[in-house]
Amino acid sequence: MTLQPTSQPVDLGLLFDEHAPYLCRAAHRLVGSREVAEDIVQEVFLTVARRSEPLQTGPGLRTWLYRVTLNLSRHRRRASARYEGTLERFTGAILVRRGKATSAGSAA
Repeated sequence: MTLQPTSQPVDLGLLFDEHAPYLCRAAHRLVGSREVAEDIVQEVFLTVARRSEPLQTGPGLRTWLYRVTLNLSRHRRRASARYEGTLERFTGAILVRRGKATSAGSAA
């Protein structure tokens, strides 16, 4: 079912049913995790629900939803990379401290 261009309130359930599978596949290709992709799609539709202006349905809607999905997926990947980098630095610092403490303890 294709929605006609309108500025009338949109049924989010219908919109979700129509576009979520496509958006979930796109997000999954970008982030590599089905669970994270599903979270991203939920965030996309929360973005739609929070809009203060009426959503314009029509040919550009799918493109707009894809763009929001792409942006959220990129944000999630960047956040994940930052987290992993921080975690590596933190655990590396702990291992260095433990290594120094062990070296100092064995020298005594």
